[in-house]
Amino acid sequence: MKSSTYYAIFALAGIFCAMLATAVAWGGPSTPVPIASINDPFKSVDFSKIPALKNYQGADGEQLFYREYAPQGDNKIAIVCQSRAAA
Repeated sequence: MKSSTYYAIFALAGIFCAMLATAVAWGGPSTPVPIASINDPFKSVDFSKIPALKNYQGADGEQLFYREYAPQGDNKIAIVCQSRAAA
């Protein structure tokens, strides 16, 4: 009974080592191809007229960035979004 357990453990270890060697030999994951349906709509947008980024330091010491847009008429709105991506 003990020897069959050892054989199973060695077999699983061998399979794991073979999978690891295969992954190393093939070079690991590659960068995925951009999805055109997501990226293409933004190719025609003119980003030259957007306001410059402004920043301030939050209470926790993090730099927070925002863009300030002039209100159109009497209506005003504030939009807050948290993201680590480039704005």
